[in-house]
Amino acid sequence: MSEILIFGGTTEGRLLASFCDENNLEATVCVTSQYGAELIDGSDKIKVITGKLDACQMQKMIFDGNYKKVIDATHPYALEATANIKKSCKLCNVLYYRVCREESDIVSGVCVNDHDELIAYLNSNDKVILSTLGSKELPLLKNVHNYSERV
Repeated sequence: MSEILIFGGTTEGRLLASFCDENNLEATVCVTSQYGAELIDGSDKIKVITGKLDACQMQKMIFDGNYKKVIDATHPYALEATANIKKSCKLCNVLYYRVCREESDIVSGVCVNDHDELIAYLNSNDKVILSTLGSKELPLLKNVHNYSERV
């Protein structure tokens, strides 16, 4: 069993998995989607687990897997996942590391209160949109005018 558990189907998670593989380190990588799993290069050193885990499942995985280090490379907006990973590590007395992305100068943010306000704002202009909401929010974004061309 590997000593390293990585949470994240993000670019950072894939880079960490690749680093572990290239350096002969065994690691387990947890991703929520099949697509995320397909993006990770498979090898005998990297085990990929697919599916969303709640806090209890994470805690059991960390404890049963006897992991020594857990790396949270989940999406920056995956606040619930990060809270659950952090809590599980604390309860299992395992080292927790969080990967943080550098801020970008090209991102301009808009603050809205809910999904309805978001869609109204996006429909108030014809700009191209880069969404970082995650795949579970794709059905919501279909409410954007000309979504297939803009999102």
